[in-house]
Amino acid sequence: MPTRGNGEVVTVGTKRKKLKVLKSDGQAASEAEIYTRDRSATLHLERRYKANAAGETEIELTGDPTVVVVVLGDSLATREISDKDDAPTVRLP
Repeated sequence: MPTRGNGEVVTVGTKRKKLKVLKSDGQAASEAEIYTRDRSATLHLERRYKANAAGETEIELTGDPTVVVVVLGDSLATREISDKDDAPTVRLP
């Protein structure tokens, strides 16, 4: 449950998952932009990440499922990820 104080929102009790992002050719999508949110699109639960050189980042699961949107150049992919997913991967078209 989020707590509020001094204009900041701190979410406690969430889990984190390593996310892998691949290009359509199977190569790592380094520098891909990753946006996450809960299914209801709650404003304070939106997060932004950037994939590292290996196409990986660690994301916070802000809901079950968490909606993941990946953007790289003119490619966009979306996927829902739950706590039960062992090794979540998003492949760009």
